[in-house]
Amino acid sequence: MKKGIEQPAAENPEELLDLKLSSPKKWAAGIPAVLEAGKDVFKEAGLVRGMEGLFHMNKKGGF
Repeated sequence: MKKGIEQPAAENPEELLDLKLSSPKKWAAGIPAVLEAGKDVFKEAGLVRGMEGLFHMNKKGGF
């Protein structure tokens, strides 16, 4: 391996910085769930690619 060249990590990096422990929510659906999923998807994949993925998953029978 040449000096100064880093090998890529074997896995995607995890962002586990600002973790907080709180009581569990009483629901896992609705507007808050949609907004949180959208934030994660758009942050990781971008607007167009994220929407394509969500539309692909949002079908009868899932993926």
